[in-house]
Amino acid sequence: MKILYIFPHPDDESFGPAAAISRQRREGHEVYLLTLTRGGATSLRHKHGYSVEKMGEVRLAEMKQMAKVLGLSGLTVLDLPDSGLKGLDPREIERVLG
Repeated sequence: MKILYIFPHPDDESFGPAAAISRQRREGHEVYLLTLTRGGATSLRHKHGYSVEKMGEVRLAEMKQMAKVLGLSGLTVLDLPDSGLKGLDPREIERVLG
């Protein structure tokens, strides 16, 4: 079976579904993850003095590591505006997803 998880931000998969994702992979399912943003606008960036862009790079690198740990079949991280999704026309998100 092919399974696709879609989340707005990197690390959303870690707050619950990571255990299910891991189990699904062990059971032989293809599991894919799509995040709509790179998550650069997180308030944690201020702690490190990072710009939104730099924090997005850090979180993207973390996502790639997480994909290896969970053994994902595929990972796609889009670069839609973090903290700006609610202001987007849903049709714009549909266009990006193609």
